[in-house]
Amino acid sequence: MYNFIKNATTEFEQNGRSDAFIAMENKIIKIGKPIQVYFFARYAKGASVNNLQPIIEQKGDLELGYYFCQNVKGAKIRPFAEKAIKENSTFWINKFIEVAKNKSKYIDIADLVLDLPQGMLNSKIYKFDINEIIEDANNEYEQYGRSSDFVELEKCAVHSLISAHSTLFLNHVQGCKIKNFEQAAILRGNPFNMFLIAMCDKSNVDLMIKGLELAKLNYNEIEKELIEKKKRKLALKIAIENSNDSKERSRLISVYNTITDTSDYIAKIDNDYITRINYLLKDRYKK
Repeated sequence: MYNFIKNATTEFEQNGRSDAFIAMENKIIKIGKPIQVYFFARYAKGASVNNLQPIIEQKGDLELGYYFCQNVKGAKIRPFAEKAIKENSTFWINKFIEVAKNKSKYIDIADLVLDLPQGMLNSKIYKFDINEIIEDANNEYEQYGRSSDFVELEKCAVHSLISAHSTLFLNHVQGCKIKNFEQAAILRGNPFNMFLIAMCDKSNVDLMIKGLELAKLNYNEIEKELIEKKKRKLALKIAIENSNDSKERSRLISVYNTITDTSDYIAKIDNDYITRINYLLKDRYKK
């Protein structure tokens, strides 16, 4: 999947939505595996959200739909909110309300929310104190194990917009199902989050490495970083030209020369995260 998406992005950068690119996109649609469609929509530059979203709607679950709406530019939230309502899923109804508000698209689903029974609107699902939820989850687990209430508390942490919440919960709560955290981490696509989960006991390290490899295809993060670098270099250049102090000018030139024209995003994943995870893996095997 990694090479397929990488080749698609290269094709788009060279030739736009050419016949070759469209053939690759159509191949993903024809295979019809929701997780592959999600990764292509998110990581293949030039992918058509309008062509790919129907597969997620028809064949994907609400969790995948949530991350599709959260991470794929142009995704339409309303069909997934309608699906959550049809399935009577209070948790995911509130999560789609959350993502709609976060992306300033609440107007797209406002009429659906107005028609909901008041009991289905639970702002605590996404507006919570992580310390409080950890304490409640530990108390719940000590008394009842992985009860339905415990599972709901776990889901709140797993799918929090703040990725640090999931690892805090995982490290401080008894009875966690680590597979839930691993799956959400890969869908979330946050490299640091995957790294932290890989460092946890009993984690599927190989799976987290695969997730990190996919995250290296996140062209949005790479392009955003390069834009920031250009802005910083321009600001430094102006400061250098306007400086009358030779020492200050020398310092600014030194800083300017440290800023490369390439992205550090991939290097960080390779050198900071994957390298350290592989070291951890070797250490585990020794034990």
